[in-house]
Amino acid sequence: MEESNSLKAVLFDLDGTLIDTAVEFIIIVKSMRDKYGLPTTSESKIRESVSDGANALIKLALEVDEFHPEFSFYRQTFLDMYKDLAGKKCKPYNGIRKSIKWLGEQEIKWGIATNKPRIYA
Repeated sequence: MEESNSLKAVLFDLDGTLIDTAVEFIIIVKSMRDKYGLPTTSESKIRESVSDGANALIKLALEVDEFHPEFSFYRQTFLDMYKDLAGKKCKPYNGIRKSIKWLGEQEIKWGIATNKPRIYA
């Protein structure tokens, strides 16, 4: 009896599943802290905040909240830095390339999903 594969397609989340983009956010947060004379913070602390979005990373980077008079300026600075860096330092997680190759060999369609704005994806 021939076994059939019931799996028709696989969707990967872009950030934190398919690729490790945290390294880019680590660079940005450290750079912002340095620019404003703040002491460095640990990479693990930055990694923990990545999935909370840009506002959380700005809070971490500059120790300010959304009510700070310069918050929108800081946010735009952060986003501009990310736009310039996005995709340059990130890497696929271990095993992802092998998994995608296997999906292709099995003729299983795959795709990428993200809630990240297109300009940064």
